[in-house]
Amino acid sequence: NFRNQQTTNIETLLRCGKHDDVRKETSCLLDSLEEKIVLKKRECEELTSPVLGSVSLTGRLFGDRAIYSCELGFHVVGLKERTCRADGTWSGHPPLCKQNIYCVSPPQIQHAMHNALKEQDTFDLDSTLQYQCYTGYVTNGFPTAKCLAIDGVASWFGPDISCERKLW
Repeated sequence: NFRNQQTTNIETLLRCGKHDDVRKETSCLLDSLEEKIVLKKRECEELTSPVLGSVSLTGRLFGDRAIYSCELGFHVVGLKERTCRADGTWSGHPPLCKQNIYCVSPPQIQHAMHNALKEQDTFDLDSTLQYQCYTGYVTNGFPTAKCLAIDGVASWFGPDISCERKLW
């Protein structure tokens, strides 16, 4: 491999030759280096579209993106975009297209909070949240809420708690 590299370097020097103008020689050598880099780039594999969706690629080389979308009535669950990495693999895992049935803002319980991020306002089916009363309050009841669909309509079931002030 070293001998092949050495031969390639010698061929490059012979092809570029000696120029009176250093800029021309440097330009030739840089062009040759650029060709080698392009040849070493790994191509990411072709991606298949998710069931009931599609994927569009900006290309299959390092830094290119795969953008997923779903048919009307369905939404992307997982990454909407994946990136071709330098090692020739796509980031993340392929997403799925699921029906547009999901829960919105979870129930608010007085003197309690749940474990979801504040900025999250949509939740996939079967999402589960845990509630906890604020410090100084006691949790009474069942502290779990779950997103379920009945007759094609998603809603939260639970929690069934109350938060009572602790008596010292």
